[in-house]
Amino acid sequence: MTGPSDAILLTTEGSHSQLTLDLTQDITNGLGQHTCQREREEITNHLGPGAGDGGENDQLPQPCEVDRLDSHSELPRQFKDITNNFKADDAKKSFDRTKLPWYSRPEPTLDPVVREMLDKKHFYLVNYKEVKHDLLGQADCLAFPDSLWHNVIVGNYINLDKVYTGVRKTVKEVCLHSEWTVAFHSAKPTILYLYPNCQEEFATYESFIIGQFVATKPDEHCRVIALNKAIRKEAARVNNCTLMTVSSFNAFGTQYLNAIRLSASALGTSSHSSLGKRR
Repeated sequence: MTGPSDAILLTTEGSHSQLTLDLTQDITNGLGQHTCQREREEITNHLGPGAGDGGENDQLPQPCEVDRLDSHSELPRQFKDITNNFKADDAKKSFDRTKLPWYSRPEPTLDPVVREMLDKKHFYLVNYKEVKHDLLGQADCLAFPDSLWHNVIVGNYINLDKVYTGVRKTVKEVCLHSEWTVAFHSAKPTILYLYPNCQEEFATYESFIIGQFVATKPDEHCRVIALNKAIRKEAARVNNCTLMTVSSFNAFGTQYLNAIRLSASALGTSSHSSLGKRR
């Protein structure tokens, strides 16, 4: 006759396998819990070659006591990453915009192109890492110097000298019309890939700069390039204008170009005057 204590004897191979499976699940799924080393060793020793042969000593060990993971225990790396992501999400959710000094100010009236660009810029800033990873994984992503992608994504000023260096693989300061064209035509489609709403703005601006190159002597093209740099820096610095509507647009034209044309005009007047005296 079988007594109550016989219920805990390992009498079949199936019981042995079930115990092994239970032990494996206990160790694998025990996130946040751990089993004391001494008791695990007892279980391992118990499941030796003679385990499960029906002997009278094949009695299950007492269940080991499971404790909570203390604060000093190390979690696997993947769980740390998940935990950090949750913390970052919680931090975003807890951000209270009503405490910002400009929260209650009325929204200014902006050009629709500027408004759309600001919306995209805000989204890219908040999700910068994800945007860049997804962008670089696109099949039609354009080749562009890696060090300049940040400025493209968040709408910062892009130095065409560095663009030209990345394209031509040589360190060079852009000084000629042809060099500016190479750098600008590399940067333009890259920017429009992220800000397609600026297509018309860039087309108008490019026509304007090319017109300045045409109207200026080749040995003075460096001044046109300086004008281009000043305008694009200003447009990137503020959030309420386009390349063609920066507040200092006319002032920049006077500063970088009018001096050349005034000098040329003075030279022409002087030549005519000298010619008249000879007569």
